[in-house]
Amino acid sequence: MAGTVDKTFILASFNAVDEFGANGIQISWTEQPYGDDIVVNLTGSYTPGLEAVGSAYPNMASAMATAMTAASVNGYVFNVDYNRYSNEYTVSEDLSQTYDIGNTPVLGISAGTGLDAYTSDYDPHYIIQVANLCMAHRGGIYEPGQISESAGTWQHYGISKSYVRQYDDFSATMETQAAVYRAHSTAGTPWTYQAFYETARNINPFFVYNVNSTSTVLSSTIHYLRDESTSFHPAQAFQDWNDRWNLDFKTVREEGSLE
Repeated sequence: MAGTVDKTFILASFNAVDEFGANGIQISWTEQPYGDDIVVNLTGSYTPGLEAVGSAYPNMASAMATAMTAASVNGYVFNVDYNRYSNEYTVSEDLSQTYDIGNTPVLGISAGTGLDAYTSDYDPHYIIQVANLCMAHRGGIYEPGQISESAGTWQHYGISKSYVRQYDDFSATMETQAAVYRAHSTAGTPWTYQAFYETARNINPFFVYNVNSTSTVLSSTIHYLRDESTSFHPAQAFQDWNDRWNLDFKTVREEGSLE
């Protein structure tokens, strides 16, 4: 495999109010030439800039662009786009009018001035850049047990499920303490595996994107945490060393995953 492989966890759906408080997701900007200060709050449930495979939630990036355009007092027309290969959001204005933008953690965009477009300069919320092979210790997809029942060893009839959801188990290995624990998170990597577990559990789906250095999607799989794997329980990668951690994932694979 040529080049560096970038493997990423992205939450496929989330509730804006639960995660960001009563005001939901907030984005603020100042329009020129009159210095009009504008704030928009999104509430409800969304997918973070992805087409909602495995989720009925609307696209957050599209919703944010619509809300920003509606709130503009100078006729600005905004676009918010997500690049899944680089894990970056871009906020732009169709008519190339300049504006100042406030810090927006959900998009990974720091406060900036005097531009008509801004792109993520740190990891957006709901995205975890995986340190090592995301699907380490993986044995491939498989079916759960107890899907058939026969009348007895000498009988030739029984009952079985014709289709069951597929299981997929893997590990994320050699993750830094800052990526795993909220107490050690940084401004550049604000979202942690601890927050991921608290948000996903067995309710919200999540994506695992495997992209190589030429931006080719090697695999794009969608998962739900199974009941036995919904607790946050990292393990030291090496005994008595707190800077590297492994996390085991027992998941149900979503139909439609690419691999």
